[in-house]
Amino acid sequence: MIGDYRGKSLLIAATRRERILSAAGWRRFDEVLAFEPPNLEQLRRLLAVKLRGLRREFETDDARIAGLFEGMSHADAERVIQRAAKDMILSEKELLSEGHLRAAIRRENARRTKAKGS
Repeated sequence: MIGDYRGKSLLIAATRRERILSAAGWRRFDEVLAFEPPNLEQLRRLLAVKLRGLRREFETDDARIAGLFEGMSHADAERVIQRAAKDMILSEKELLSEGHLRAAIRRENARRTKAKGS
């Protein structure tokens, strides 16, 4: 399909599963940009933004807390934060804990493992 495209527009494609695209598929693109997972400082900033206004038992600039998200994309980290916050609310806790984050990370890892298997 991409090979048949003849428009005058810029065509942009994105994937998180680059290993399943063949060499022939990659040759169809003039430019390829690879985005690395966020570093520790970027994770700290993401935590600060996404947890702003949420009461918690930890500081968002704690390297140990940010390190829990090492290797995750911004989207994965945000999904974990949202799951942890939902768990906190549903369990009627007043503060978000490291335990909430760890449980959400385990669920995210299980989701990714299942997605890779399908």
